[in-house]
Amino acid sequence: MCRVGLMESCATIFSRSKSKKSRVKGIEVKATGKFVTHVRWAYIAKILAASLGVPLYIIIGRVLGIEVYGLFMLTISILVFARILSGSGLGPSTGKHVSNLEGENIDLTYDIVAAGFLTQTLTAAFFGLILWLTAARISRLFGIPELTPALSIGALILVFFAVTEFSKACLQGLQRFEYLALITGTEFVGKLIFSAGLTLAGFGLIGALDGFALALGIASVMALFLFLRLGMRWPRLDAPSWRSLIGYSLPLMLTTASFVVYTELDNIMIGYFVGAGATGLYAAAMVIARSVPMFSVPIGQAAAPTIVKLRQSGGPAVEFTHRLLKYMVACFFPVSVGIFVLAPKIMVMVWGQDFLAGAPVLRVMSIFVLSLSTGVVIAPILDYLGQAGLRAKWMIVSVTVNVVLNFILIPRYGGVGAAMATVLTHTPYVFNNVHILARTVGLKSRTLFAGLAKIFLASAAAGGVGALILYLSDSVIATLIAGFASYLLFLLVFGIFSPGEISEVASRMRVGKEEPASVK
Repeated sequence: MCRVGLMESCATIFSRSKSKKSRVKGIEVKATGKFVTHVRWAYIAKILAASLGVPLYIIIGRVLGIEVYGLFMLTISILVFARILSGSGLGPSTGKHVSNLEGENIDLTYDIVAAGFLTQTLTAAFFGLILWLTAARISRLFGIPELTPALSIGALILVFFAVTEFSKACLQGLQRFEYLALITGTEFVGKLIFSAGLTLAGFGLIGALDGFALALGIASVMALFLFLRLGMRWPRLDAPSWRSLIGYSLPLMLTTASFVVYTELDNIMIGYFVGAGATGLYAAAMVIARSVPMFSVPIGQAAAPTIVKLRQSGGPAVEFTHRLLKYMVACFFPVSVGIFVLAPKIMVMVWGQDFLAGAPVLRVMSIFVLSLSTGVVIAPILDYLGQAGLRAKWMIVSVTVNVVLNFILIPRYGGVGAAMATVLTHTPYVFNNVHILARTVGLKSRTLFAGLAKIFLASAAAGGVGALILYLSDSVIATLIAGFASYLLFLLVFGIFSPGEISEVASRMRVGKEEPASVK
């Protein structure tokens, strides 16, 4: 509700901008109204994913223990990499193509959806078969025999995982966020019931993976049913349309692969160089670090088509983008600082005393929390603005450096080294994406970064206050209260927000379900 309130306030502010033409103003208000609605549905999906997904991993980790949990996460990371090869760019590519049609040609829209769905299913089945055939060889490579049965089950998970993720990306392009929330809810409720249930029942690693396969299978069948209900049929696309659909998926696949390097390759390399136990500690810290940016993903999903429509209609795309980035960083920077200060407390509270050794990893990853929270918002916007190719080029550079640093740092420093490599390469990449976005929409980068620098100072100062209170009282609650209060004060002192603007945002947070008056 907090983030939705912020976005409603953002929509209210820029929808008040004066327009010279009433027609443009009408389009502007309509776009902001849709944006708020889409954010709400997208947030429902992500709240379901976070509120059910994070406890799921915590339950599995606490029951299985560090070593077996590390093996579980190693299996999941291998599956995610296999997912990239199975056509991870098809979903976003299909979503972009149907979004460009804006519902003007229903038959063509669902021909494109059907073509993407069919292609995704076939490629996922092909790579699932390859994974099943090579499971024993992969386990010998890692020297972990238990990987063989895990990856054999993973072959089935891969097929359902690919279809489910494709469907989510496609529904985003169709702007059917209510269906996206339904599929997400089905997936994560199923995982919690089946995977956590089988783990608690004593079926161990195999039970946890069986639960994943069952939950994703149900979500995939539901996605197929929803697409058929919307009008999907056997595809009747011409050759150029097929080439366009698949061709645009390639740079998107590269950017997705690059993102996975930041979030999954570390688990694989730590498992190879250090062992499953180190993977378990690193993965536990990563679950916490990645749970925060989940709440910013829906903003990017809803903002991407909104900004495109505002640019096409002559609306205030520059003002909207500026406000969006300002609110995003102002919201997530103090969270990042708070995780840095409270890392040992968080690891013990969430995972138990045995996982305390993962606190240094979480401290380093707190910087990644901010860059990832911002990056997942900017990425879909750049893709919708036609900058996927440029983003892919910079991502390839960043990932290449990341892999090199991983080979240097992981053998020496384990999980901390992996976290250092991630932060050192992902942060500059996100800064560059911010610059590309600002240049694309016509926003002055100097003005933007000057404002973001003030937010950094306010967050750092508030973090210092929080660290002092934690040292004196050893109280998490007192630390959070002092940090939040001092942060609001520093926002005013540095002139980042005016008292009236903070009051307006707070008001929207309290009445999150209300539409902005101008949108009504």
